[in-house]
Amino acid sequence: MNAGVIRRKSYPRIHRSLHRPHRHATARDVHPRASHAMRCDGWNDEMASAGRQMGAAASERVQGGGSPATWRQEAIAACFYLGRQAALSYRAAAVLRGLVGFKQARVEVTVPTNRNRSVSHKIRIHVQRDLVPDEDIMTIDGIPVTKPARTLLDLAAVESADVIERCLDDALRRRLVSLPFLERWLADPRRKRHRGARVLERLVDARTTMGVTESALETQVLRLLRDAGLPVPRLQYVVQDGDRFIARLDFAYPDDHVAIEADGFRYHDQRREFDDERARGNEIEALGWRVLRVTSRHLAQDPDGVVTWVRRALERPR
Repeated sequence: MNAGVIRRKSYPRIHRSLHRPHRHATARDVHPRASHAMRCDGWNDEMASAGRQMGAAASERVQGGGSPATWRQEAIAACFYLGRQAALSYRAAAVLRGLVGFKQARVEVTVPTNRNRSVSHKIRIHVQRDLVPDEDIMTIDGIPVTKPARTLLDLAAVESADVIERCLDDALRRRLVSLPFLERWLADPRRKRHRGARVLERLVDARTTMGVTESALETQVLRLLRDAGLPVPRLQYVVQDGDRFIARLDFAYPDDHVAIEADGFRYHDQRREFDDERARGNEIEALGWRVLRVTSRHLAQDPDGVVTWVRRALERPR
């Protein structure tokens, strides 16, 4: 078998494996000599051995992302069928990485422009005019997949800015990417031509200026304040009394001494933790800060009320 070539007589077998309604395709289903064919098509040893591992991986999860093994089988079969330089991408890559908000997705694969193969309706193909650079692709459990930065860039072309903001914060918190890296990476002309570049650049610039949220709840609060036309607060603002550290606030308006804490539900199983948190709140307020506490229920049931609290607190004279 020549590099990058699948024999024509193999097409019916490949096609049946991808269209089979009740059985998920494995690398072995795609071709009886799957491991050899993968290596001939430019796949590395890790990718080539994935077919042998699929059966044992039926109950595994990929990096906590919640993607079942049968879905991974479809993904690796699709990438193999579509040939060299095909990679799992867009929402499917987000599922594989466990990005917040992505638990299930149709298999999506990015391929070069010269790739012309009929595939199952289960698979969405993205034809890339500019070849995805090798440094933007890695493997997870043998599946070629776009790296986190590239996944964010692809998502920015097909999802709303709110979704990208949520995923960006999640990737930053988990240290899948960093702001300095994204700034350098997006400066490359190959990425600037991408349809998602403008949205992702704007969000990266904003995070570089204001900081990064530390939870999905904080991202929701920030979005609510911004959409309501309120001033953008400082994130993770440190309060000190002289040289003594007092607290780090989720959101702060230092000039107005208004703080916002995004409180997720927690059961205090230790009395000391409970007491320390109350003491911290008292010290902040003793220094003249007004502290507003916002929960997920407030955001879901009365977002306008949250906006009103913040607006009134900012309007009150100190």
